[in-house]
Amino acid sequence: MPRIVGLVKEMLGLVSGLILDVACGPGTYGRRLADPSRMIYGIDVSQGMLEQGMVFAQREQVMNIAFARAKVENLPFGDRVFDGAVCSGSLHLFPDAGLALREIRRTLKPGAPLAIITFTPGKTGLLRFRRFRERAGKKGLRVFQVAELAEILALAGFSDVSPTTFGSGLACRAIRC
Repeated sequence: MPRIVGLVKEMLGLVSGLILDVACGPGTYGRRLADPSRMIYGIDVSQGMLEQGMVFAQREQVMNIAFARAKVENLPFGDRVFDGAVCSGSLHLFPDAGLALREIRRTLKPGAPLAIITFTPGKTGLLRFRRFRERAGKKGLRVFQVAELAEILALAGFSDVSPTTFGSGLACRAIRC
């Protein structure tokens, strides 16, 4: 987990301001990204996860984070609001990754970075096990080829796509056009 948090921080760079954390769960990444220069807005469809995130944030005294129940396909924010976004550990679960990315893009300011962590086929990591790949497929887990994700990002209005693989993991930074 610390390595992935480090990758997400690196992909966001020094961006400050408002950061969208898509499908944030209990704020796993948002709580670690929040600092005096960043206000994190975490959205998720699970009310239970959001409530757990609020408890963790309060316990950890993370004040620069807010949680809201929302679907990525219909974000409750205006156009060009956020200075950056994180979609870590969830893109592979969305029925339409392109739609999700277009909606995230709509809420980002031009030039804002997007940090993604998802899955790719790999000879190491969880997806090296055939039974895990089969179970993941049955559960709707999408596995992205690097070129495929780059194309989806380009069609959604992102540029400067910078992917990095680690085992079955795929970290990808992109910039909102």
